[in-house]
Amino acid sequence: MGSNVDFDPWLTSNANCTAMTGNWQNTRTNAYDDLQGSLNDALAGDTIRAVGSSPVPGGATANTADVVIDLNGKTAGPGSPFLTVAAADITVSGPGVLDGWTGLANSTFPAVLINSGGDNFILDGVQVKRWADGVEVANSVTSLKLVNNWIHSNTDAGLQVDSGVAIGGVTTIEGNLFKVNGGNGVQNNSGNSLNATYNSWGDVGGPTVGAGDGVSNDVVFSPWTFAEVYLDVDPTTGGDQYQRNVDESTSFDVALNVEGKNLYGVSFRFTYDPNYLTFNGPLTFVAPWAGKCWQVGSPPVGTFAYTCYLMSGPAWDGGTVAKFNFTANGPAITGNGPWTTTFDISHLEVNTNAGAQGGVKVFVNNAGYNAPSTGIATSPTATMARSTSPASPSSPASWTCKAGPTTAAR
Repeated sequence: MGSNVDFDPWLTSNANCTAMTGNWQNTRTNAYDDLQGSLNDALAGDTIRAVGSSPVPGGATANTADVVIDLNGKTAGPGSPFLTVAAADITVSGPGVLDGWTGLANSTFPAVLINSGGDNFILDGVQVKRWADGVEVANSVTSLKLVNNWIHSNTDAGLQVDSGVAIGGVTTIEGNLFKVNGGNGVQNNSGNSLNATYNSWGDVGGPTVGAGDGVSNDVVFSPWTFAEVYLDVDPTTGGDQYQRNVDESTSFDVALNVEGKNLYGVSFRFTYDPNYLTFNGPLTFVAPWAGKCWQVGSPPVGTFAYTCYLMSGPAWDGGTVAKFNFTANGPAITGNGPWTTTFDISHLEVNTNAGAQGGVKVFVNNAGYNAPSTGIATSPTATMARSTSPASPSSPASWTCKAGPTTAAR
């Protein structure tokens, strides 16, 4: 340092400076820290947001009331548990994933442990998987809200309410999909009744049959919800047909169906290849959906995108939404074939979704949320034959028609 530099006073600590390391950001102060440090420094009304690359570490206790933990689309890795709730009005909001996978096995802790003082905890729009329990309520609290969550693949229960626990105030457990948990979707050992209506359980028959995720005693689960969207490529034949044979230039119907329970709305988007098929419009909506469906945007040729909802009347328990008529021809059909084309229902939630009374979310069960029900085929085929002369048929053309939404592993 030169003689003409004034350095007194100098900084001896980082007091009043903002930390710039850590995977969690306080959006008020812009400070970065681990989750526990961020929660320790939080004030009521603060939002702590996940930043950086997934997985972000958890393993923290919330002791300050009225704080939002925003997963911000990230995956939060295992902790012990990810979050222990010991203060009121704590919210964990999605989109995002709480994943308890340790690299060898599911975590032995719940994703969220609610202790005394954890009144009015909210879990909204989060995927919770591979923990001991998804959420465990270990002590009595006032109010609890679990809404719009996909809770699956946990070792034991999706939601565990321990013995002797009383949940007072407003309890809202709806719009969730409980699926393929090792124990019951909801296990209530409290001895008090717990309302878990308007949830989906992985089976159209509800939690207690087939692939249903299960409930314990003292859980009110009816009415429940369910939705699977698929195509029947030959609706004139009894049962759902995922294969059919058609001749070139032959017209045929395709039905868009929903296996459903207690639905008031459904949206869908599916595509076909106009190089092989000609759509003979207009499409026909079937009661109760006639006059209740609206096109979404201006989809290109080869795409159908509609949203449908009922304003009154009874809930809908599934059936046909719409019928489409196609002719097997197009510029790509040259020579003798064979040719393959696909009807493809979008699995993206923004395109294919469903709702129940009051706008309650219904997960589309075969749109990537674990395996679909066994009743919905995923790769039906239709075969078209061409005749080069009245007595000489050519090789058939194989057409693949996806019955359910095309999905990627989640």
